[in-house]
Amino acid sequence: MKNRDHPNSPKQEEEEEEEEEDEEDGKARCEWDFTLSALISPSHLADYSDTIAAIEFDHSHCFIATAGKARKIRIYSLSTLCGTQENHHQQNQGQQLRTRHWDHNSAGDFYLCTPAKLSSLKWRQDTSPSRVGCGDYDGVVTEYDLEQRVPVGERDDHGGRRVWSMDYSSHTPALGASGGDDGAAHLWDTRLGTSNPPVASLRPGIGIGTGTGTGTGTGIVTYAPVCSIEFSPACHPLIAIGSADKNVYLYDVRALGAGPLAILKGHARAVSYVRFLGEGSVVSAGVDGCLKLWDISELRVVRTFEGHSNTKNFVGLSVWRTGGLLGCGSESNEVYVYDRRWGEPVWVQGLRPDGGEWVPPHQPSGCETACGHEPSGCQRARGHEPSGCQRARGARFVSSVCWRQTRDEEYCTLVVGASYGVLQVFTGNKRLA
Repeated sequence: MKNRDHPNSPKQEEEEEEEEEDEEDGKARCEWDFTLSALISPSHLADYSDTIAAIEFDHSHCFIATAGKARKIRIYSLSTLCGTQENHHQQNQGQQLRTRHWDHNSAGDFYLCTPAKLSSLKWRQDTSPSRVGCGDYDGVVTEYDLEQRVPVGERDDHGGRRVWSMDYSSHTPALGASGGDDGAAHLWDTRLGTSNPPVASLRPGIGIGTGTGTGTGTGIVTYAPVCSIEFSPACHPLIAIGSADKNVYLYDVRALGAGPLAILKGHARAVSYVRFLGEGSVVSAGVDGCLKLWDISELRVVRTFEGHSNTKNFVGLSVWRTGGLLGCGSESNEVYVYDRRWGEPVWVQGLRPDGGEWVPPHQPSGCETACGHEPSGCQRARGHEPSGCQRARGARFVSSVCWRQTRDEEYCTLVVGASYGVLQVFTGNKRLA
């Protein structure tokens, strides 16, 4: 890494991104055919207020866990929801598969009730039986045994402030981390027990209210909330932190006391998510309505991805490392897929409040102009309602996304959760050349 603190000037970013675009052949294009394979809706009207905040596949890629405001961890079997992978390969040979419709009660294998609303969830990969950890709105990180279906440990390191994100390390499976509204990222060793303090606490965000200046200084130092935290999945001792102070921080887990290895500056507003795309790449999402792909070794923005709407909510971010695809939600109640090679979306799917696809009503003749043009190369899914015509949707939005991490380059799975409790599973087949 060249520098510890790397602010990209707008001109620098533009020049570097233009160089990257020149290396690609042609404009953005969708190389995938996506199908809605499973639709899981709430069982009761009251459950439509259940924002699905987190979706995660287990390490066998066969089971899905979700968490959110309903105070439940739900476990689903992918084969139950969608059938076998062989069935989906048939679709690539011209056989259209029908969407399977479920409600959460019939679709899920089981669920666990939790004492607080959940913001984040992760599977542990070094345990048998399976365990999941979750962060909640009360500032607690709890680990659950899924075989016994009971909590086996709790950590309250954030002083009652909301936990926004948590993760477990692939490099050191017993190492966990969480970040929250207290402005701290706490790292802890599960082998030491929950009564022990964190092995390290990082406060990367810019401090405010120190009392050293004029105005409202009180002598109490506060820090920008930690919105996202992730260990490198490539067994490298790196951890990335997304902060509300607009920055991404990279640390070496072996030398946390030395401070961040790098500070990546480029977002105009808070960084809501950060994900490792590969050994040398990180993707960040901000509530400035864009994603950024960073080259870790060069400490520069490779590409900025724009098209989705995000100015307020957590809308999810997931990367499929094998296929180089990025998925995120949108406050327009759509899911967006980007290819790492292009800054424009390659696929957009609009959702309906009851979980189905949007079938747009007849619009006045001037609506197309008012809604703006469709990005070149972007495949608009059937039933998409242009973002300028959202007259009756209210505040519904896509709140979480998750790619299935498989090495199959011809087939992919994207799971999407919404702010109104609907879960959808999309499967994709790569188009024949």
